[in-house]
Amino acid sequence: MLLKQRGMEEMVANLQRLIRINSVGDPHTVTPEHPYGIGAFNALRFMKELALRDGFQVLDFDNHAIAIVLGEGEERIDVVCHLDVVSEGVGWTKDPFGGEIVDNQMYGRGTQDNKGPAMAAYTALKDIKERLEAKQFKLKRQLRVVLGCDEERTMDDIKHYISKAGEPTFAFTPDGYFPLSIGEKGALMWTLKGKVFAGFDALDGGVQCNVIAPTAQARFTSLIPEILIERFNQAKIQHTIETTPDGIVVHVEGKAAHASRPELGDNATVKLLELIATATKEPLANLLYTVFRDPYGESAGLSFTGEAMGKLTLNLGVLRIQNGELYAEIDCRYPIECDSHDLTRRLQERLIGLELSLDYDAKPVLNDENDPMIQILLKRYAEWSKDATSRPIISGGVTYSKVIRHCVAFGPHRQDEPSLAHQADECIDLQHLERLVEVYAGAMLDVRRRQKRRPRSGNLRFDPRNPAIRHLERFVSVVADGQVLAAGYGVCLGGRPGRRDETQSLRREDPARQLYRHTGQRDADASLQRSGDPRSPGDRRIGQPLGDDHGDFGLPWTGSVWLLRRASGKRDHRL
Repeated sequence: MLLKQRGMEEMVANLQRLIRINSVGDPHTVTPEHPYGIGAFNALRFMKELALRDGFQVLDFDNHAIAIVLGEGEERIDVVCHLDVVSEGVGWTKDPFGGEIVDNQMYGRGTQDNKGPAMAAYTALKDIKERLEAKQFKLKRQLRVVLGCDEERTMDDIKHYISKAGEPTFAFTPDGYFPLSIGEKGALMWTLKGKVFAGFDALDGGVQCNVIAPTAQARFTSLIPEILIERFNQAKIQHTIETTPDGIVVHVEGKAAHASRPELGDNATVKLLELIATATKEPLANLLYTVFRDPYGESAGLSFTGEAMGKLTLNLGVLRIQNGELYAEIDCRYPIECDSHDLTRRLQERLIGLELSLDYDAKPVLNDENDPMIQILLKRYAEWSKDATSRPIISGGVTYSKVIRHCVAFGPHRQDEPSLAHQADECIDLQHLERLVEVYAGAMLDVRRRQKRRPRSGNLRFDPRNPAIRHLERFVSVVADGQVLAAGYGVCLGGRPGRRDETQSLRREDPARQLYRHTGQRDADASLQRSGDPRSPGDRRIGQPLGDDHGDFGLPWTGSVWLLRRASGKRDHRL
């Protein structure tokens, strides 16, 4: 299904109008009516008015998010997108909020991330609506396109939506990669503060925590300019120097990219720190450069490569130093085996004299590839792309699947295709945009057909070789047929090494049982059923041998442990 010419022209015109709304989150214009600032509100209002004009029912969730609704029923499928964007940054050759079209490419902040895919999803829903009105088929599940406007910061928008609307039967977000993002690394943000003495008057680098710094500059007034300029020019780092009446300003250019993709960017702040440390031997610059020079965390003592999720990444996104005060924002994407608090402790040990705080921590997510809904999306992608060999990937990005339990990222492009998200001259090919409508409409129609299946009784058997089952650490859900079977920290369904290789099984007890999380302290509701080991889960370290304390079923204990308890309280069950 490709759009008719009129429909395509209408979609492109609507996307241009949406791009022209600057929807960068703005704390200075936050009010109860505008929870994420006036720009985000205007983008949300534009889509609401568009959907109402096209005859949709629109549910408004206190200006945090809207849901554009098609059909009825207890079960629903959500396609979740966001209308907020990151700051435009520098280096654009086109107006970042102009929606200019050159050579069939539309330029503007949000064309890829995520206004373009959001408009494609909306147009797909509109096409389904027209076919439904023509009585070509019936909907057995409600379909929704849900639009939030705080994805780039806290995701409080969709947290609010879920608190009001409840969890969907299934959801996908066009904010990742094809064929499908089966999992996402954990994402955390550290804030670094402190009083410092520096050999320069001020330093300003970066635009946002989750963006690789595209530019940085430092101002010097206390050193002889001629000597300083000579030292800088001897360094092998490209820079420009601006002479002022009271000193000099040193500028360094980098390349913006998403913090989770360091191979695509070049951090200007780190380059500036290296320049200053090399030319002046300045202690603070030398410390910060030493810690943050490696985007994979080796120089910070955080380097780690996970079995399923690959390498940890580290990004010094924002650095401000002025009047003896330092402020920085640091982004880290970590594999499922890592612990965010342990990472915080280790980084703090490297940054002596400064205060490091963990302000945001979205835990890793890993889904089961054999989930029926995921299989439907994979089949739809294979038919649409004629690519039957690509496998689901692990993403370093953060999407709404961190918030919605049964949700994956599905498109809008392949990982090996050019991505300009968070970069200058972000753009989307209009032919690709049209094809996105086709695949998203097909996916919505595919998942709406599936009938609700009753939970199976007895044993549910899993393949322990599947990393989505073996590594359920750091708040990961096991999902089958839309039913959450287990969730929590440190659950690992795999036999004791060298003892049991056969498929493990998880017996489903009566539905009245409840999940309890063990926090390392005994209480009235849950207690740690481990004999001979008084250590708390927090005593574990990455890479430390587990010994022989594997529990009754030969399952390794890693991190904290979830217990399943019958409502009757007669006994506890280990996973």
